[in-house]
Amino acid sequence: MPVRDLAEVQLDRQQCALLVTIGTQQAKDPAGRWPLWEWVEHRAASLGLENPRALLNSLPRIGTPADSFGLSYGFTTALPRSFVDDTRVALTVAAAWALDEARSDLGDPFLQVMHHMIALWRDTPRSPNEVTRIALTSENLQAAFPNLRARTISLIPEIFANEPFLSASRSRQSDDSWAMEIPRQVMQYKDVKTLHDYVRAVSHHVNDVVEADRSLYVGVPTPVPFPFTAFESESMPVPVNGGERAPAQFEAPTTTVAFPGEAIESSAYLARLLLWLDAQAQQHPGEYSDVTRFVEELGLEEEDPTVLALQLEQRGLVNIARNLAGIPDVYLSDEGRVTVHKLKKLQGDRAARLRYTMGAFLQWLFDTAGDQAPTNPVSFLTTPGSSFAGADVSAVDLDQALAYLAERSFIEHIDTDPITVAITRAGVGWALSGERVQGRASAAGADTVGTIARPTSGSLTHQARQQQDRGDAPHQTTGMDPQLSAATQDRYEQVRSQASGDPKAYRRDKDPHPESNQADVFKATHKNTDVTVALKQLHGRYPREQKIARMKREIEAGKALSGHPHAMPILDHGNEHTWFVMPWADSTAADHKEVLKDPEQLRVLVDALTSVLHAAHKLGWIHRDIKPPNILCLSGRWVLADWGAVRRPPGQTTKIDRTAIGIGTEGFSAPEVLAGQDRPQACGDVYSVGRVIAWALTGDMPQPNKQLLPAPGPWRNIVRAATQDTPARRPQSISELVNLIDREHQAIPVEPLERATTLLERANGGNTGAADAFLTLLTDHTGDYDLYVGSLTELTARQAGPALVRNLPQAQNILRALTEHVDGGDARWVQFPEASRVTIWLYEIAAHAASVQQWDLLEEAMQAMCTWDGAWDQWNAQGKIGPWLASLKGDAAATVGAVLRDYPSSASHFSHLADDRTSDPHIRQAVRQH
Repeated sequence: MPVRDLAEVQLDRQQCALLVTIGTQQAKDPAGRWPLWEWVEHRAASLGLENPRALLNSLPRIGTPADSFGLSYGFTTALPRSFVDDTRVALTVAAAWALDEARSDLGDPFLQVMHHMIALWRDTPRSPNEVTRIALTSENLQAAFPNLRARTISLIPEIFANEPFLSASRSRQSDDSWAMEIPRQVMQYKDVKTLHDYVRAVSHHVNDVVEADRSLYVGVPTPVPFPFTAFESESMPVPVNGGERAPAQFEAPTTTVAFPGEAIESSAYLARLLLWLDAQAQQHPGEYSDVTRFVEELGLEEEDPTVLALQLEQRGLVNIARNLAGIPDVYLSDEGRVTVHKLKKLQGDRAARLRYTMGAFLQWLFDTAGDQAPTNPVSFLTTPGSSFAGADVSAVDLDQALAYLAERSFIEHIDTDPITVAITRAGVGWALSGERVQGRASAAGADTVGTIARPTSGSLTHQARQQQDRGDAPHQTTGMDPQLSAATQDRYEQVRSQASGDPKAYRRDKDPHPESNQADVFKATHKNTDVTVALKQLHGRYPREQKIARMKREIEAGKALSGHPHAMPILDHGNEHTWFVMPWADSTAADHKEVLKDPEQLRVLVDALTSVLHAAHKLGWIHRDIKPPNILCLSGRWVLADWGAVRRPPGQTTKIDRTAIGIGTEGFSAPEVLAGQDRPQACGDVYSVGRVIAWALTGDMPQPNKQLLPAPGPWRNIVRAATQDTPARRPQSISELVNLIDREHQAIPVEPLERATTLLERANGGNTGAADAFLTLLTDHTGDYDLYVGSLTELTARQAGPALVRNLPQAQNILRALTEHVDGGDARWVQFPEASRVTIWLYEIAAHAASVQQWDLLEEAMQAMCTWDGAWDQWNAQGKIGPWLASLKGDAAATVGAVLRDYPSSASHFSHLADDRTSDPHIRQAVRQH
């Protein structure tokens, strides 16, 4: 929510609660790390805060609006538009002004250090011959403020990094000491005395900057709203006669030297780094970013951040400021921002992604198994090479690439389970020759976008789904295993190249197709090439002017969209516009009604429709009659036909007095189209796509003025939004519709507690695999109080004991994490029954470890049990533990006794055993009170 002055706003209770949740976790973290957004959402929801993302988005901000690039400032650093699960959300000093809870750890230290920096800047002597760089160090700060906590001093560089105008180059050594350059802008706060003064001052400064220059991102292109760029012929020219086509690359900026080597989109890490820098720029406008953080976040231990930064600098994509430690801090150059724009565009370019995948996979296969040994192709998806334009290659992409490579004999499929492939001699020859397999793919591979065949059990997509079910799939997958015959396209191209405008060039069947409507459609044969085509001809010898105009529009639209794989091409036509020739389609969507009930098959059809409609709308053409009979299956792909009802761009209509009567189809066309609206909009086609989806999933024909919705799920929300009777309430463009579809189909993460409950039930039923998976889940959520104190203790010792023994390092982590919860969690107090249950469970684990002589596990379980017992002193638990201690002998007694001696607060609870002569001496000595 934009405001002018953060110092004048009042946060409501829920907003404050969200900020307190973030700040409390940071205060508890030993390293002072701000929490991940995934954790914040989960914790906020558990505290009863509804829709944490919307709540965070409601927090006031000053400066550039959140949906634009530029300088802004608020109570947190991260903007909701850039959130992913691993985004760390930090509080700013403004939050310390708004929350009393944050003043002692954040606000007051900030003011102290800022005034110290002002004094250093003012009092440091200057040289007449060189620029003086003034630095603040942790040692200097410790000496100036001996009462300032070491943890607070350690976090000072990060606190200042989150404030506008005060972020500067900084370095940190292995011993956690740091140095930070003092920016000259600190002097603009020399009169600030309180947090209120600072927040007001920074608000005014940000507003001044934004008003003087509406964005710090001058020259940033408007983000591409739609991903289907593979079909823009001016940017992706189609080769003639199968000629080679180079992989998509960016031209080197004219102001820099072209960088030799791989294209940026083909680099495993440089493209990701560039996109990461863009995200950082959105979260921290105008600031440098430390590339070391990128390397750490991705776990790239073998990558040198300096080298990565220099590679981008050589390409002219970033500017570098070396900090005091010599590690480069960077920010995007104008060329870099343009390249980010292109990378995001390329991520949606299916043809470019397919060409890359074919080449990268074949090169990987040669490097991995050049001896032609069978190899599981899924392994490629875990390598750095399975990244294109900064995004992961999917299993569907690899399926398509494998189909092409096998067809061209570069690889061969081996009939194994799981499926494996082997490189052939031809593939080895290609790898050694250095040629581009992508170039050979352009003629046939560019349109490899979906068929009507279902995935088989041997397909890579099927394998990836099986792996996902087991929990180890590297990628999400949708779609099918498509192949498209280049020979079919070549035949149609022969017809087009010999187009004469003479219907006598075709030998047509006697009777038209029975479902012909506005015109007769005949199955015909091109005499010269013997290619089967469809010839569409108006009824009668002298058709009406309106009919001719309609067919003329259909011809013009087909020619305007020529080359788009999801538009029906026009091969030949008469000058009088009474007939034309197009490819003969195998079937229509109506013929595949049952297949389209599969949401994945439907998604392929919808992607095809949105692709071609996006291209048409860019040209100003509105279809207005999208329905199943007009969606054809042509050579294994969906195409949209019958553009006779199309509305031309303004100024190109047939006649200014032409009526709209008869336009559209009831049930599928938008209400305003059927009513004869003078200027149809793109949202009318959005309506029709929604009705096609509803038809496919329900099996019912849509009726006018009657809502038709599929069963609950992602498609239901999409259909409801797309088929609103009021045009303004629908997505206003195909781009908005696609964004809605993508959002609705994003995988909803399963709550750990929900998954744990399912695994727990199976584990207690005797499923050892479920028990192992349950414990693995816990190791990923060590801070979840409910998982450990609630769910873990419900896993019976009969199942938990053997599972812990099977993975002792994991057992150690779990037991130590359970120990950390002895004092409760955020806004959560340990209840006495919970403490008793945990202590008894730990005793049972210890007893199992002793019975199977697993001494390491016994020690860990005893240490955790003694911690809980010493803290909570639960009699019913001690009633079970005491007799067990008395029964121990030999090595078990010695191991337990050693632990008890280290935990006197727990050992004292069993002091009565000191005089029990039947107990082992190790136990008696350990519990004896001194």
